[in-house]
Amino acid sequence: DHMRHHHTQWLLLIWFLIGAINTLEAQRLNNQWRFGTAGGIDFNLTTPAAAPGAALSTGEGSASVADPVTGQLLFYTDGVTVWNRNNLVMQNGSGLAGGDPILLSSTTAAMICPRPGNAQQYYIFTIDEQASNNGLRYSLVDMSLDGGLGGIVAGSKNILMLNTNSEKLQLVPHANGNSLWLVTHVLPNTFASFLVSATGVSGTAVFSTLGNGHGNGAGHMKINKQFTQLAMGNFIERDIELFDFDWATGQFSNFRRWDFISGGGFIYGVEFSPNGTRLYASDLNDVI
Repeated sequence: DHMRHHHTQWLLLIWFLIGAINTLEAQRLNNQWRFGTAGGIDFNLTTPAAAPGAALSTGEGSASVADPVTGQLLFYTDGVTVWNRNNLVMQNGSGLAGGDPILLSSTTAAMICPRPGNAQQYYIFTIDEQASNNGLRYSLVDMSLDGGLGGIVAGSKNILMLNTNSEKLQLVPHANGNSLWLVTHVLPNTFASFLVSATGVSGTAVFSTLGNGHGNGAGHMKINKQFTQLAMGNFIERDIELFDFDWATGQFSNFRRWDFISGGGFIYGVEFSPNGTRLYASDLNDVI
C-alpha cells in the first residue's frame, strides 16, 4: 500500500497531462510502473501483469514512464539512479540528487514529464530528503541518445531550481494546454510554482505564502483532477490542509484546515476522488 500510494501520485500526474494535452496517442504514457524492491506492473495487457527485472530497490519515491504510443517502458528512477528499458543504468544516469544513495528516503524523490514541444525529451524533477541539502533539481533525458535507449543530456543534469526543505512535488497542467506547473512546498508555509514550457524550465517561481506552519517536510501533496484544489497533510502537526489553485497563474489561495489527531500517526498520504468531491488521507495506519 505504501509504494502503491507513491506511484499513484505519478500516475495521476500523467492522467492530468493527458487531459491537458488531449491527445489519444498519449494514452500509454503511464502503462509501466516500476517501484519498491524490483516491483513492476505492465498495464498494456487486458489483465495487468507483473513486469520482472526492475533494478531499483526503494522504500519511498519512484517514477517511471512509457512510450506514449506503444506503452513500452522507457526508463524509471528512484531519484538517484535512472535505469533504461533494459534495466541497465541509463547513459549519464547515475548520481541524481533525489535522495541519499543509501537512505533513499524522500517522499516523492522524482517525477517525470514529457518536455512540452519535444517528443524525444523528458524532464526528471528530483527532490531529496528534507535533512539533506540537494533541494529541487531537474535533469533532461533525450531518448535519441545511446541508440534509442536514452541518456541524460550533458550539461542538463541536476540543475538547481530551488533550495527547499520539503519532500513534496506535484505536476499540474497549465490552463494554456501546452505547458505545466511544477509545484513544491517550502517550510514553513510557502508554495513555489515553476512554469515548464517549450522554452524550458523557468528560472523563477511564482510564490504563495499561506497555510499552517509545517515543522516537517515529509508527506505528499496532491492536486485534484479538476486542477482547482491542492491538499496535503501537515506531517507532525497532524492536520489536513486544502488550498485553491489557479492553473493560469500558479497561485494558491483560500486556505482551509482540519485537525486530525489519531492514535497512531502522521498525515502522510492524501488523494482526491476522481470527481473532486471527496478527500482521503492516510496516517500510515488508516485511511480516512
